Amino acid sequence: LFLAVVLVVTVLAAAYLSLAASNVRLSRHVWAMEQALGEAERTNQALAVGIARWSSIPVLQERSVALGYAPAQNVEYLMMEP
Repeated sequence: LFLAVVLVVTVLAAAYLSLAASNVRLSRHVWAMEQALGEAERTNQALAVGIARWSSIPVLQERSVALGYAPAQNVEYLMMEP
């Protein structure tokens, strides 16, 4: 009877330790995923700032002049008939 009790307690202790180890492993995995998410969010914010800079009107005007575009002066419209 004593041996059976010791065996049951040992099995329960092993199951508890296995569960605790699994919990620690999953916690590490969740932590790593949270770190990756934070890094992705920071990268996303940096890209959004870059897009905002490159999309600003002064930058677009400067780039268009550098590409040879000029403001329209005397615009003439053509009438098209279907």
